[in-house]
Amino acid sequence: MSERELATIVSSARRALERLAAAGEGDLIVSGAAVARRARRLVPAPELEEFVFTDTLTPPQEALNPRDLAARGTIHDLALPVLEQVAAEARACTKCGLCETRTHAVPGVGSARTGIVFVGEAPGADEDAKG
Repeated sequence: MSERELATIVSSARRALERLAAAGEGDLIVSGAAVARRARRLVPAPELEEFVFTDTLTPPQEALNPRDLAARGTIHDLALPVLEQVAAEARACTKCGLCETRTHAVPGVGSARTGIVFVGEAPGADEDAKG
């Protein structure tokens, strides 16, 4: 994370805390940030060794990542029913209790043509409201 990204996060967090304090939601303690900033300058980050799990690497397979667009369309056509099945299972799932408060299941957004899937946490209230 760059210093600029860190500064943006700290600034956003500070503004959020100030809004909470102004609303009477809690105390705003700012002295800890300065102490942490000084401590970070004094202690260098440890050197990390790059480690690769060679036994789990899978070489790219042309069949799964074809260069020609027609083949990609075929993969999309085959993937779409599978993705629709995943969405149906997500909508019907009651295993973890999230179903009790959700109004929509949000199995994902985007296109099946991308060839990559990111799996994350349950949707927040805003995402659930949007569907």
